[in-house]
Amino acid sequence: MNDMPKVLEPSSRPKAFHHVLHLKGPVESCEYYADWIDTIRNAGPEDSIDFHINTPGGSVYTAIELMTAFAESQAQVNVIISGLCASAGTMLMTVGDSFEIAPGTTFMFHNYSGGTIGKGNEMHVKMEYERKWSKDFLHSVYEHVLTSEEIDQVLDGRDFWLPAEDVAERLTNLIEKRQMLMEEAMAEIENAIKEAHDAELEAAVKEAKEPKKKPAKRKPRKKATKKED
Repeated sequence: MNDMPKVLEPSSRPKAFHHVLHLKGPVESCEYYADWIDTIRNAGPEDSIDFHINTPGGSVYTAIELMTAFAESQAQVNVIISGLCASAGTMLMTVGDSFEIAPGTTFMFHNYSGGTIGKGNEMHVKMEYERKWSKDFLHSVYEHVLTSEEIDQVLDGRDFWLPAEDVAERLTNLIEKRQMLMEEAMAEIENAIKEAHDAELEAAVKEAKEPKKKPAKRKPRKKATKKED
């Protein structure tokens, strides 16, 4: 059994840590990366993570768990790619806020591999599910990296081998798209805050202009008198 990947000790800086993760070789089963996931999720906004990738790919489910952890992390993530980045590796490279690619690095995108066993109807149901799942998943992961047509070709079985220069351009496009979406989201939040503030101000002005109703005076009750026989 392969040794579990190690998390290098962060450098000692006050209130900020620099973590270094090395993915060298196949993406193994998720239990090998428990320490990584804990480190990634608990990294603070002042922290940074260098994520080195040189992998032929591996478990897509492990890749999903790692990608989820990176998405939840507050740290700045720099992805450093060298050698080969294939299959699940190309999914994991998309987690970066910034990227470094060594000259000569090769990238390969393809559909996942798997198998099924069981009764005929069970295999049919699973294959139908996985076809829909893989379509939604790959379009989500590779959006802004591959074109929609290229993703559909991957789903139909085509392998894409791309050089470092091509992928560097695509990852630059990914960062620009993310930045644009973030700016649009921030603009929407600011607009919602402004609209809420304007509504509160308008309500306050309206209330101030309305004449205040004087409280109605209560008539004194008449004292009941006893009737004399």
